[in-house]
Amino acid sequence: MRSAEDEQSEEPSQGDHGHTMVYSTSDRISEPLREPDHRRGTARLRYEGKTAVLRSGGGVIGRSRECDVVLSDQNVSRRHAEVRPSGGKWTVKDLGSTNGVLLNGHRVEESQVTDGSEIRLGNTVIIIRITPQSTPDHSEGS
Repeated sequence: MRSAEDEQSEEPSQGDHGHTMVYSTSDRISEPLREPDHRRGTARLRYEGKTAVLRSGGGVIGRSRECDVVLSDQNVSRRHAEVRPSGGKWTVKDLGSTNGVLLNGHRVEESQVTDGSEIRLGNTVIIIRITPQSTPDHSEGS
């Protein structure tokens, strides 16, 4: 049996009553922040007759209303995939979906996408159009 003095001298652990625990379900939060990269521009996703524009933060695609791009396809998981910039390029990543991610007809876990790439989630085809951002002008006037 522990005495009250022993209990007071121990440091509280994260699971102790009355202490706040913080959870993160986002893999992208765990990646280090990078400086903005002018080469990545924006990505436009064309799907189901709609267009979604993803900027520097990228976006999650799935059936959940909490996703950045919401699909109505019942073969798509609630949080199916993520399209996001990485360095000067864009990538697609499977977020543990049931039916996987096909990129240009090949199943991928995570892969680089290029302008015109076809991403298939369930029965939904998404065409990605990447628009490079204009390069900053570093020339000096004459």
